[in-house]
Amino acid sequence: MDMENLTSFLMHYATSSLEDQVTKHEIITKIENRLSKSHIFLNNNQILAVLFAFIKYGKGSETFYELMEHRTITIIDTFSVDQLRKLLTLYANLPKYSKSIFKAIEKHVLKDFKRIPRTFISELLQTFTELGYQSESLQQTAEHFLVSNVYNMSNEEFCRNLFAFSTKGDKDDTYFRKSAECAKTKLSSYNGKELSQLVWSFSNVGYKDQELFDSIEEEIYAKLRAQALSIKDIASILWAYIQRVPLRPPTVEHMQRESIRLKESADAWDISIILWGFSKFEGVQIATFFKDLQEQCRELTPEMSNYELCISLRAYAETNVGDEALYQAFQEKTLEVLDTLSYSEVIACLYSLKIVQCVPQKPFEDCVEKLKARAKYLQNQFKVVNKPAPIEVDLQSVEEYLKNERLEKIRNQE
Repeated sequence: MDMENLTSFLMHYATSSLEDQVTKHEIITKIENRLSKSHIFLNNNQILAVLFAFIKYGKGSETFYELMEHRTITIIDTFSVDQLRKLLTLYANLPKYSKSIFKAIEKHVLKDFKRIPRTFISELLQTFTELGYQSESLQQTAEHFLVSNVYNMSNEEFCRNLFAFSTKGDKDDTYFRKSAECAKTKLSSYNGKELSQLVWSFSNVGYKDQELFDSIEEEIYAKLRAQALSIKDIASILWAYIQRVPLRPPTVEHMQRESIRLKESADAWDISIILWGFSKFEGVQIATFFKDLQEQCRELTPEMSNYELCISLRAYAETNVGDEALYQAFQEKTLEVLDTLSYSEVIACLYSLKIVQCVPQKPFEDCVEKLKARAKYLQNQFKVVNKPAPIEVDLQSVEEYLKNERLEKIRNQE
């Protein structure tokens, strides 16, 4: 059987839900053994198909993936831009092998930079940022090239590039100044998510332009009044503004009203970020607002990640609002995920349960003791490996935001 037919055969068995599982496993194992010996004969499209099939099936030995990695790097210069896009997506699902592949793609792009389409440069920059791959040379080269193209980009490309450059924590004055000039000319065309990316990006690098921030807030306010923002838009905007840029009271009030109106469409991430965000605005009356959201929060608590649980529980505890049913849901979720909580998450839950006063403390006693035992266990683990116990992390983390972005993409594709 030649490589083309073998690849087609593999794709069928890896993706079919009708085949017998035992038979499927035996056949795919045999194909893996065959490919381990003949992988050097795979062309670009066959490499992509084989990687997709094994990722989809969830199998493949370490040796096999190493061989595929070596074959891919060997012929990386023959991949088209569209094939490189697919390769990025596939290796994003193989973090153990992705670094060398990303490095090879970076080297190929920098070597042939003038022939690479601008949109792919942007996609590469964004993907590397989302997956935590650091590439100073690519970032600098892309920055110098893209600065003259900001007016030619779509809103999505423009905002995602700005976000990617801002995660470095410093700024190229020319790029951000040019981007600010461009953003001001078409603020009304940005959606809620894009407006939040603008705020986060410019504020994260300490860009000083009050006129820009005022204009963005005016656009957000106009969209709130027109009921043109989704609950996820509002959550993203709050995430961008928290402890970074102040919001005027009328804007905050409209965000509260719209959050209540749209609460039935919120998912766990939306509700947790909204609660966390409003709890951090000083001088804002939120007790009644939190009470209006507690039923929705209680219903969504079983779906929350550890991060979402921590910030929701802490927001309610610090505001000292919530009924016994809500805190019972928090406690049940905490006990369910107890063995997966990190040290900082354990401390956040302990702190929250100790300070809450709006419900009796006694029902929490067993949960508190188990959290203390978990904290002690983790501290002992740190001592064993001679590492200091970590300090509490910033719960408004870019990693969590990007993880949610990736989950949202998957939901949209489905």
